[in-house]
Amino acid sequence: MASPSFGKHIVDAILAAVVGRAIATIKTEVEYAKQEVTAKLKALGVAAGLLVAAFGLFMVAFMLLLVAGFHALTYLWPIWLVACVLGGSVLLLGIIFAAVGSSKIKKNKDLMPERAINNIRAVFNK
Repeated sequence: MASPSFGKHIVDAILAAVVGRAIATIKTEVEYAKQEVTAKLKALGVAAGLLVAAFGLFMVAFMLLLVAGFHALTYLWPIWLVACVLGGSVLLLGIIFAAVGSSKIKKNKDLMPERAINNIRAVFNK
């Protein structure tokens, strides 16, 4: 006949195995979460660097084109009208670029590791 302490040892062993598996799963998912966040941050860093470089090049080219356009349009319109038209055009482009850029940042600002969180929920919601 089995003693009550034998049953307690079996329950303790099963409980330890379940807790050990849960801890191992959480450690694994935390590591996956770190990797996921690191990958997202690297991608955002590369994208930001490319945007800064592109912005610098576009500014140089844009200034040259503005000067050429300003000079050409002064033959057709008064200088004040050319300045207003070109200034308004540049302002409109700036507003459009700012809106697109802010929407892209809002879309990518969530650095939460969704995959790892969903995996942990799937394991513990069974």
